[in-house]
Amino acid sequence: MARKISRQEFVDLLAEEDLDIDPEYTRPPPPPAGGERESTEDEFWEPELGAAGRKIFECEKKFILAHGERGSGKTFACLHKVVRHLYENDGAMACITVLTRASAILGGAWTKLQIVLNMWREGIGLEGEGKGGEIVFKMDDGRNRFCWIRNMHGGWSMAFLKSMQHADHITERVKGMEFSIFFFDELTETDDERYFTDTIKQLGRLPGIPLQQFIAACNPPIEGEDHWVWIRFFTGFDDPNEKRPKRSADYGVFHIPMSENRFIEKRDEYVETVAEGSRNDPTAYDRDVLGIWTKRPTGKGLL
Repeated sequence: MARKISRQEFVDLLAEEDLDIDPEYTRPPPPPAGGERESTEDEFWEPELGAAGRKIFECEKKFILAHGERGSGKTFACLHKVVRHLYENDGAMACITVLTRASAILGGAWTKLQIVLNMWREGIGLEGEGKGGEIVFKMDDGRNRFCWIRNMHGGWSMAFLKSMQHADHITERVKGMEFSIFFFDELTETDDERYFTDTIKQLGRLPGIPLQQFIAACNPPIEGEDHWVWIRFFTGFDDPNEKRPKRSADYGVFHIPMSENRFIEKRDEYVETVAEGSRNDPTAYDRDVLGIWTKRPTGKGLL
């Protein structure tokens, strides 16, 4: 005999990657009594960020790239901007995207999101749907992670994790999704510009949120300036010969230096370790320690 499943069970299935999502079952939890939330901590709290991280936090350009050497805190800076978006906009939806789910949960973007959300909880009393306002991190049967947070308007905003390992699957993975901010971690690990062009088509569909953005973080890749991310974010702007030129006004590009990462306790030791890993490839020191987009030579040129 078929068992009638509860609404909560449907919510737990909402991010099943191969299912069409019925809006009836993607509604957030009921709002807490009292309307707009009142901060329980410092009303004027903001996260501690370096100069470049602060520029990202305040940037209102549509497409943002945070790049830099290994261990510079790029992902943390971007995630603070994501959480600010979720908090300040009622009904906001954040899609945090990686190539593989394992890379996000084993110290990657999803793990770091939990750290950032806890900072906001300590800073302004940010609340989730759990007991006492605890932020609850859920997983559906498709092993997709998501969480709800209470925004400043008294409603709910949502963050969820999406893996996109193959460019050919991007369209079907994001079809029907109406997110208001999109964060792609380790963008230069991708090999196809469709990771940008196919996802941004979903921006702007969620009503009531004026500023909707694509944000990405990356290290310089071995392809250097030949990589599609460099070509997309650094070149070809405002060409008068193009019918619809790529507008520099839409793009914000920021280098995040390692000095801005306050989470590395032994920075000098970490730099030495990364440098040792570059011993047999001098160009890797440029990319991994200095954040320069130096291409790795091939063949005999490597030595």
